[in-house]
Amino acid sequence: LAGDLGSGPFTIGSRAYFTTQDPAVGVEPWTSDGTVAGTGLLKDIYPGIDNSDPKNPVPWSSNPMSFLNLNGTVYFTATDDVYGIELWTSDGTEQGTNLVADIAPGGLSSRSGKLFFAERDHHARDEAPPLLNVGGRYGRCVCASC
Repeated sequence: LAGDLGSGPFTIGSRAYFTTQDPAVGVEPWTSDGTVAGTGLLKDIYPGIDNSDPKNPVPWSSNPMSFLNLNGTVYFTATDDVYGIELWTSDGTEQGTNLVADIAPGGLSSRSGKLFFAERDHHARDEAPPLLNVGGRYGRCVCASC
């Protein structure tokens, strides 16, 4: 796994994905093919300016991290002003970089070509088992080995 601020790039094929800070957009996901012309912002996931300090306005940041490859598709966590910290996916284009689903924050792992994203429903009254996404199907994990 790569992608925390300051870490090296995460590559899929001939493209690198990484997190960097830009004064105009804050900390956002970027991509590169290794050339200056092919390097740029993947998507400004959390646009806008934080004016809480009028003397020092700064751009909001999505702080993407935990990049991983699942069959050539990039998955990562990022923050926006609507859903908070969530799971995102990208095909390497701005238009193809999107929120996977509006679910609570969780962890990422890739195993045997499947994506496992576990999270707890913080709005549930009972102690429901964590939600589990296995290869695109959602369900509740009810076994101790999950």
